[in-house]
Amino acid sequence: MHDESSFDDENESGQDHEEPMLFLGQRDLHDAHRIQADLAERGVTVDLVHEGEHCSRGCKITVEVWFAESGLPIVRDYLGEEWQRDAGDLAYDPTLAAAVFDPDKPETICPACGTTFATTLSECPECGLGFGDP
Repeated sequence: MHDESSFDDENESGQDHEEPMLFLGQRDLHDAHRIQADLAERGVTVDLVHEGEHCSRGCKITVEVWFAESGLPIVRDYLGEEWQRDAGDLAYDPTLAAAVFDPDKPETICPACGTTFATTLSECPECGLGFGDP
């Protein structure tokens, strides 16, 4: 982590910022540049900070990603869109996480894949998730 006194000296843009900057996270350089460009299109100032740690071989360059505090609502929406893009194809229903295996009921729903099956089985016939002895 870096302190604000070193921030202006080390940010990639070389700009001084009058408003506070918030830490988004540490990313590899390619991903950080993509985020910086995407958010710049939305009017959010993003700086990439490299703390100067280097390795001699086989390392990925990582940087800290900082953004202007006034851009928080835009960054929040952007990250939600990123998550939806990355996880949207997973077809997972979060309400399944609350499913309980009750052996006294004739059927149950697998919390991992959503398959309905008889409680006489000790594992889901679709994904193999185990539920102990029937």
